Amino acid sequence: MLLIASIFATIYLIYIVGYFMEDIETTAGSIAAVLVFPHIGILAFGVLLGWIGYLTRKTPLSLTAAILYAVSAIVFVMYAVFLLPSIVLEFLGWHKQKQLNG
Repeated sequence: MLLIASIFATIYLIYIVGYFMEDIETTAGSIAAVLVFPHIGILAFGVLLGWIGYLTRKTPLSLTAAILYAVSAIVFVMYAVFLLPSIVLEFLGWHKQKQLNG
């Protein structure tokens, strides 16, 4: 589940960066990019921690990634629906990993 959550979050990160960096030349595009930057930054850090948590099987990193996905969804509520699968799968994967690690 952690792998699927990390893949979904990575795909969404690539999409959101590409979408908002496409119109950065215009004034409205640069204002939009500045407003979305906290969402992108928190999400990128969460994706990084999600992948590290998956590859090293460290449950605290997976939990932190899930929390960062949720915070990122709260920061930019308009696109929160795209993060819901990653949030749910990351929390479920964290719980399952915690049980496996003992």
